[in-house]
Amino acid sequence: MLESRFAMVVAWGPDFRFLYNDRYRPVLGSKHPALGHACCDIFPEVWPVIGPEFERVRRGEAFAIDDWYLPLERNGYPENCWFTLSYSPIRDESGGVGGLLAVVAETTGRVDGERRLATLGGWRKRAATRDLRRPGVRRRGGRVRAESDRRALRLVPYLTNPDGLTARLVAATGNAADHPAATPLLTIGPDDHAWPCQTALTIGQPEIAARPRAPLLDRPLPGGAYPGRKQYVN
Repeated sequence: MLESRFAMVVAWGPDFRFLYNDRYRPVLGSKHPALGHACCDIFPEVWPVIGPEFERVRRGEAFAIDDWYLPLERNGYPENCWFTLSYSPIRDESGGVGGLLAVVAETTGRVDGERRLATLGGWRKRAATRDLRRPGVRRRGGRVRAESDRRALRLVPYLTNPDGLTARLVAATGNAADHPAATPLLTIGPDDHAWPCQTALTIGQPEIAARPRAPLLDRPLPGGAYPGRKQYVN
């Protein structure tokens, strides 16, 4: 286990106390060091989910799953995390199960990226086939966001007005109506609003905003299902 290039854990004894290799440390985040700690103490936020599977292995059954969603709190705030993993029983000298071997591959980057693209693809499809000015389309667009709550924390689509000088908010998902992130009108030209998005507004090229401007900085962006999260995600 210690020499393996895969993330591995031996969870041993009645409390499933953790022995893990270096490749597993990123899974723990700030929970490291946790050598010798019981799994239920290391991961209390997901123990109701993974605990029954640990007990299954204690009965001698192997368990494996792809892209298992496990929301961890490993860096001071809840995170959406996905893992492909395998749990196998380890026999002790009596022939019974003394613990389990967990082989873990985190797939968060791939799965989260696919889910976010699926959400944006839903909006793009509606924008290409329907008139976003219609209220019914805006409501259906809101459902795209609601049906994929873990894909993107917030989505704020704008439609360019016929004058070519402004862009009007057509929906706001994940933001309160009075939040600065959901400003009802963006000016095309003078860069005087919270979102630094003039490249996208003027020449239609994708743009990544490293950090929003004031007044957004005065009010943290909402965290969706995780209201304690204060990070900016653009």
